[in-house]
This record gives sequence, C-alpha cells and structure tokens, in this order.
Amino acid sequence: MKILAVDDDKNYLIILEKWLSGTHLTTVDNAFDAIRELQKNRYDLVIADIYMPEMSGIKLVEYIKKKFYVKILILTNDHTYNINRLENIKHKYQKPNSKSELLEIIEKIIKDNDK
Repeated sequence: MKILAVDDDKNYLIILEKWLSGTHLTTVDNAFDAIRELQKNRYDLVIADIYMPEMSGIKLVEYIKKKFYVKILILTNDHTYNINRLENIKHKYQKPNSKSELLEIIEKIIKDNDK
C-alpha cells in the first residue's frame, strides 16, 4: 500500500513513519508538496492534517477530489473542532493516539469502496 502523509507537524510525521513502517509511506510537510507528489506518483491513501499554513487540509482535499482518484483520510488534533461539520469529507477523525487506532482507521477506509 502506498500512503502519502501531509502534515506541517514534523513530529507527527515521524510518528507516522514509525506506525506505518510496513507500508510504502511518503511524507511531506505542506499541501503544495503533496500535490506535486500526487502528480508524480500514484497513492492508495492520502493522510492530511486539517490545519496547515498556506493551504489547509480541507482545501487540499477539495483539490485532490477534483484531480485524483485516491482515498483520503483527514485528521485533526484540535479536539474543539467539530470534525463532523465536514460533510463533503467521508473519512475524518481526531488524530489517533496509538498505532492500533490508526491501523484500524486505515483498514476501514481501504475496505470502503468509495474514495
């Protein structure tokens, strides 16, 4: 499985690299690099943070949905953010606190036939 993770929090990207060590994971720290990566390579899943400078994860997801066929998981660490208000984004979660939580979320997304 090829996963692209985009998050401006480099520490979280390091955590994802540890948790997803059995996958082909590419990490970038901004939305524009994520777009460039998607233009060059095919991915099965994009994991994006909601809050990023220059282009938010929400705007990135909107762009990706128009240009690419890939499953998307959007995450936030902001527990005050009502993630359910993102009606046009199917797979949205608070950032998981453990590897097992993240793997369970990814498994649900991969089994889902919709992008």
